Amino acid sequence: TDLHLLRQAGADAAAAWRAGDRPDCLATLRAAADVGRLASPGTGVLAPQAAVHLGHAAGAALLADATGGDHALALAAVLVASPHPGLRLLAPHLLTPLAASDLLAVARIVDLCPVCRDPATMAALVIPLTAAGQRDPAGLGRALTERLRHTPPGPVAGLVTQVALALRQRSRAGGRDFLAALARPPTSQD
Repeated sequence: TDLHLLRQAGADAAAAWRAGDRPDCLATLRAAADVGRLASPGTGVLAPQAAVHLGHAAGAALLADATGGDHALALAAVLVASPHPGLRLLAPHLLTPLAASDLLAVARIVDLCPVCRDPATMAALVIPLTAAGQRDPAGLGRALTERLRHTPPGPVAGLVTQVALALRQRSRAGGRDFLAALARPPTSQD
């Protein structure tokens, strides 16, 4: 089935990346992203739901070992800068399992903004950040507050606004907790 193909391709790409075979990893992801029947009609680009499955499979496979977070972030940095639109679509989904399990990764995800090939790719980073916020909205607010202290606001501020809107759509309380933590000045305990 297509779902099995996507999951297997994600796992195979992750194994190649962990083994240091970057070309094979990218070729595996590109081959899966270029399967015509998985494209959005009339676009030739991987459909969003297919990108979710492929990205999550690769991300989860990378997280299977102790250095998985570093591998996921390194692969995502390559994907967000790729000229291939199907590969750019995968990056936020690849990062979602990491963001949902490790708030410390939030700052490094935000650090990908300058290497994103286009504004749409950068805006898609709202996906893993929202996953982190669904798990711990106040923790995400604190992490982003800290990151914003060391980052020129520009596009990152827009990304934070989109995360706030996404969290509020999912849970009024979560959105409120996120905004409260974001607005609160950091303390020595944070």
